[in-house]
Amino acid sequence: MTTFDLATTTATRANVDRELRSGHSHLFYFGHGKASALLGNGSDLIDSTNLSFLPKTAVVVAVACDSLRELGANCTASQNVTAYLGWRDQLPIPHLYPSPMIDALSEGLLPLLQGQDMTATKLSLQDHFSEAYATYDEWQPPPTAGQGAQLIAKMAPPFASFCVDVKGVATATIR
Repeated sequence: MTTFDLATTTATRANVDRELRSGHSHLFYFGHGKASALLGNGSDLIDSTNLSFLPKTAVVVAVACDSLRELGANCTASQNVTAYLGWRDQLPIPHLYPSPMIDALSEGLLPLLQGQDMTATKLSLQDHFSEAYATYDEWQPPPTAGQGAQLIAKMAPPFASFCVDVKGVATATIR
């Protein structure tokens, strides 16, 4: 499996388009999102247009707020990609105490990397997020912790079950 990493100043629409056209089988995106696009450097880096550059058998994993509702739904409905795992709401990661969320993401995505399908990965993420939220439930963020910390401290574990989901073929794998 070949990978590419575009970050900071190299994360431009032109560079993303070039990479998506170069024959990559799947897309894993970690960053900011909105309903219609995945974002970088203040602009739309990935949307329905350039997701169509991927092969129709592609699996997309978008660890970004909000993109599942519109982008994930549109690109799988039009069969531009086979499956899209993403978030239909916010994915807050508090800057003062990010490790429970980072661990939940890392461990939750392992099933997909080990050959299991999107459904198993979604369930794994939900389980690991429930554990992370339980950790945050015991944590009392200071008033200076920021909006993300305040939001996550108020979330109940069921939030994780509704936030991450799969559109398209739930039995898709990356192998």
